[in-house]
Amino acid sequence: RYRVNNKLSFSSSVSYNSRANDVGFAEKEELDEGYLVTFGRRDINTISNVFRTKYTFNKRMDLSLRMRHYWSEADYQEFYTLGEEGDLQDSDYDGNENRNYNAFNVDMVYTYAFAPASEISVVWKNSIVRDEEVLLDGYLTNLDSTFASPQSNSVSVRLLYYIDYSMLMKKLNRNNI
Repeated sequence: RYRVNNKLSFSSSVSYNSRANDVGFAEKEELDEGYLVTFGRRDINTISNVFRTKYTFNKRMDLSLRMRHYWSEADYQEFYTLGEEGDLQDSDYDGNENRNYNAFNVDMVYTYAFAPASEISVVWKNSIVRDEEVLLDGYLTNLDSTFASPQSNSVSVRLLYYIDYSMLMKKLNRNNI
């Protein structure tokens, strides 16, 4: 976290989570007599990288930006069939259930507090998601691949206005409305 001055600040965070030999669901195949459910032993690595900045124009107006890249990969080592008793049995399943999931999001929010407890916000959101079975080596390779994917953008405006019900009723009663 770094505060440049009373108006501008930055922060960044990175988290990493690794789970080796994690066992989880891989595939469900419908058969005539029911389902064949396959589980797998996999290594899962996840990195989340978040950057935030905020600029305060004055006590009523600010602009904030949040960028996040989330990357998670699941590399399956071997597969098991779910038995009738809920146990895992050896399997000859040879499908590719590896997952390489990337999400990159940008949220920019302009907020103007025009009256007590009342504000207007203009929000721009950008989202890129890439989910595939091919594992890519390295964080930067995944980030580049994500930026090459289709994007989704949206702009929204939100207005919050505080109405003091008791004050409004007093005025209406005084004016016999």
